[in-house]
Amino acid sequence: MATIKIYDFPVANLSLNEAVNKVIKLIEEKRKAHIITINPEMIYAALNNPNLKQLILNADLILPDGVGIVLAGKIKGQPFKERVPGIELMEGVIRKKDNLKVYLIGAKPGVAEKAAIKLQEFNNTVEIVGVENGYFTDDEGKIEQIIKGNPELVLVGMGFPRQEIFIRNLLAKSPGPMVAVGIGGSFDVWAGVTKRAPKFMQKAGLEWLWRLIQEPWRYKRMLVLPKFALKVLVDYKLRGRQDS
Repeated sequence: MATIKIYDFPVANLSLNEAVNKVIKLIEEKRKAHIITINPEMIYAALNNPNLKQLILNADLILPDGVGIVLAGKIKGQPFKERVPGIELMEGVIRKKDNLKVYLIGAKPGVAEKAAIKLQEFNNTVEIVGVENGYFTDDEGKIEQIIKGNPELVLVGMGFPRQEIFIRNLLAKSPGPMVAVGIGGSFDVWAGVTKRAPKFMQKAGLEWLWRLIQEPWRYKRMLVLPKFALKVLVDYKLRGRQDS
């Protein structure tokens, strides 16, 4: 599988459809796998935090979610086939893979339940084996609960880095196979709490602007995108950075 390194992170160069098929293959092969759909905010945080960097590097599959990651590939002269948003990836997997056992954990109380109903609208054969909100402190107890549910796919919506840390611990303790994906705010979209940007904004790479309009209090987080783009330009174009 071809990858493009962005600050030493091997990001898979797959189309959305190829990524969907890759995830389904991991499930059908009964693999234990951690999938990360990476964005500039995650890389920016990891650059100065060795623990976060190792957490991401330990993932079994890293996909280019953020528009800034796709831009970084272009600046490097190694363009990605396309952006692979986590929400579209999971919708594709659920629509295509029948009789899939799914566990949802994350978001505010009541949100994951509504998200689960939406997933069953995508594919009425999907089996929801567990639903939990993200407001808990007993990680060990929740991990045991998930393992008892015997899911094939675990969707974790707690935000970075909490969801990635939770997934790492879950997979370390799970005696059997499961594919786990951190999907941030996707539960809120599926539950109808928030709306995704219109298609024309998604295609133009302006989904970040839509989020900023909807949630102006996130402006500090959104500032990471221009900072990241400038850093990529300076490091790769002006300084000729070579990834290891």
